[in-house]
Amino acid sequence: MPIDRERHRARLLRFTRQAFALLPRKERHRVLDLGCGCGGPTVELALLSRGEVFALDRDLAALRTLLGRAAADGVGARLRVVRGDLSAVPFQSGSFDLLWAEGSIDAVGFAEGLRCWRRLLRPGGWLVVHDSAADLDRKLAEAARHGFHLTGSVEVPGQAWWADYYVPLLAEASSEATGGDPAGVAELRSIRREAGSAESAPERMRSVFLVMRWAD
Repeated sequence: MPIDRERHRARLLRFTRQAFALLPRKERHRVLDLGCGCGGPTVELALLSRGEVFALDRDLAALRTLLGRAAADGVGARLRVVRGDLSAVPFQSGSFDLLWAEGSIDAVGFAEGLRCWRRLLRPGGWLVVHDSAADLDRKLAEAARHGFHLTGSVEVPGQAWWADYYVPLLAEASSEATGGDPAGVAELRSIRREAGSAESAPERMRSVFLVMRWAD
């Protein structure tokens, strides 16, 4: 059975909560989670925002997993899943108060993501991007060029990725692989490669949530 990475990723949701806490208080947010995957952060957004959350991803199996997760956590009624592409989001302009892109903007490029997505925001809307902390000055300059004003940030240390995600992930993968299942052994090898990079160079794993208001 494939390892549920989202379950291990949940140990880092405290940073999602910290980033959300930097947003202004609002009774109900209308949120779009861009590149939601299986949706650990999406469910957290539904719990935090108390509003309506739309989740966009190309992976139909991931969206189905997300629906099951949302139902189990009691937020299924406020969640809508949408199959679509990050570079051609199928919503009208001005549809959302908040755009959330947790680990997904790299799929389209930082500048391109800002360019494609800003039209989706209502005036004075917010974008939260979680991305690698590399080239941060360049990314902030791109954000300003596209009309976004940085109001706060939350750093995720590389050591947190190693200790809170890869160490328990490796333990589970090693246990699964001891059964000799070829798929489990292959998955363990893949995880070991990832974890080796995280352990040897944690600084490269450092990431950051950027909380930005669209000024236009």
